[in-house]
Amino acid sequence: MSGVIPSVESAKRLAAFAAVDRHIRPEDKADNRNWFRHSLGSTVPYVVERILEQGPEVNTARVFIPTGTHAPPQGSMTCFQSKELVVTAGLKLGDVDQYPLIDVTIDGADEFIVVADYRKNSVVLGTSYKQGVPVEVAPFAYAKVLRNLQHLGSPTANLRMAIKKAGPVVSDNGNFVIDAPFPSDLLENPYQLFQQIKMLTGVVEVGLFCGISREFVQDLTLDPATRATPESTKGIPVFHAITVVGSRNKEKAIEFVTQHAPDGGWAQKNDFTSMKRTPDAVGSYKEVWEHPDVDIVYVGTVHTSHFEDALGALNAGKHVLCEKPLTLNAEEAKVLVGLAKEKNLLLVEGVWTRFFPLVQTFRKLAFEEKVIGDIKHVVSDFAIGRLDFISNESRLLSRNLAGGSLLDLGPYPLLWAFLALYENPTNEKTEPVLVSASMLKTKTGVDDFTSWTLDFPKLGARADLMCNLSVINPNEPTKIQGTKGEIIVAGPPSRPTALVVRTRDPGAREFEPDVVYDFPIYGVGLGWEADGVGRSLRDGDIECAIVPHETSILQMTIFDGIRQLGGYDYPEGLEKVKK
Repeated sequence: MSGVIPSVESAKRLAAFAAVDRHIRPEDKADNRNWFRHSLGSTVPYVVERILEQGPEVNTARVFIPTGTHAPPQGSMTCFQSKELVVTAGLKLGDVDQYPLIDVTIDGADEFIVVADYRKNSVVLGTSYKQGVPVEVAPFAYAKVLRNLQHLGSPTANLRMAIKKAGPVVSDNGNFVIDAPFPSDLLENPYQLFQQIKMLTGVVEVGLFCGISREFVQDLTLDPATRATPESTKGIPVFHAITVVGSRNKEKAIEFVTQHAPDGGWAQKNDFTSMKRTPDAVGSYKEVWEHPDVDIVYVGTVHTSHFEDALGALNAGKHVLCEKPLTLNAEEAKVLVGLAKEKNLLLVEGVWTRFFPLVQTFRKLAFEEKVIGDIKHVVSDFAIGRLDFISNESRLLSRNLAGGSLLDLGPYPLLWAFLALYENPTNEKTEPVLVSASMLKTKTGVDDFTSWTLDFPKLGARADLMCNLSVINPNEPTKIQGTKGEIIVAGPPSRPTALVVRTRDPGAREFEPDVVYDFPIYGVGLGWEADGVGRSLRDGDIECAIVPHETSILQMTIFDGIRQLGGYDYPEGLEKVKK
């Protein structure tokens, strides 16, 4: 029947009317302090409709500010359409720069997403990098966000200006950047500050790098059933308990437990273990290794500490899961592997991506179904676009901490070459040849841009791999190309969320329609790694089949060769074992 509003639209209309009736009442006649900001959502026309019903006399002094992008989600209005709605309705149009103090914000039920990659904690946040927390903002909202950041505790927050040209710095996404220095007491809880900033209207991204150890522990507190796969449910279920947290500063360990694991892991929270709920907090790693209730030690320290921390845990008779890279060089890796075998202990390099269900599906598509034919080429490029936000003393740029992109980012492009070529059944684990490598270094002497080429003669295949700190990832950072098509690994090489299969018949010019395999990530995504290592522990393995020792050693052998060709030598004494 014409004139009847569909049920969903009717509900939106009623919700819009109720919001206006409650928050924009006729008796609230606007004076020079009252401004209204509205989004581009499909509910906005109903908001405007209700406001108009209040009559022209109450709307005379009100100012309406449409905000958003010129390419909103499907179903929403463009910024132009939103402005036209205000003008056509006879309301007064304004912008955030003119009226940074906004009394009422009108929006629908949307999702707000802030992109940030996962990096390790700095030693003391804010002590080296004095410029402040970088906040990427939409240009229309920078004046308002500046005021909001000042109210949050950054009175000197300022718009970052270009050096060699007039005007502000513009990001690759066409946004502005605000630098917001915060006092140390606010930076003591960066996660809370991150949440406060990212909820500000107009904020696109927040340059707070929060820790891998925190992310790992966070996933241990989640119900394993939420990430269960057919492979993960075989045998006795695996549940996780957090027994002890160690730091060189006991107060930091106590703070970590209080913030991230006050009730321990999922097993403790749900009484699947007799272990006490609250983990112990200790002031040294030695106390972790010697703790009687610890089965396995997770090493999430800086790269230069991996070897000694893993060595200490193994010597204390503990199994070890060590973040990638396992060590600084191949010789150190061989020592750890040899010690683990000698003591009959499990040693696993934490290449978390290997445990993703997406990887198991890739193997099936590539090797069992051979959907793209014979694989001939792998291209993978991992970039994080963070060089301008990092101080010279940071972990990523310090030679004394083995900084640079190779050790931090390089394992992920190499992973896809290993999965597609080295571990290809036809290759029979024939080691690749490092054909070439080059490095472009930062002013601190660590590598920014690193690229290398591996040939796999048995397959007649090649891998072209890259990583850098300066620019953001390309749209399709990882491609596995075969004789019948290609598989796109969608998302960062470290944390992909989908596989896109593109095939075509021999001789055909056009590809068939894409076939997409989506893989939602539960929590951060480290839970699959914890589950896989837990199953190895449960089954009495001293080597995890998903991350074999040989691949960890081969990775470091290749990286040693890349550093040699790139002219990157570690400072004397950093490597504890050398050839």
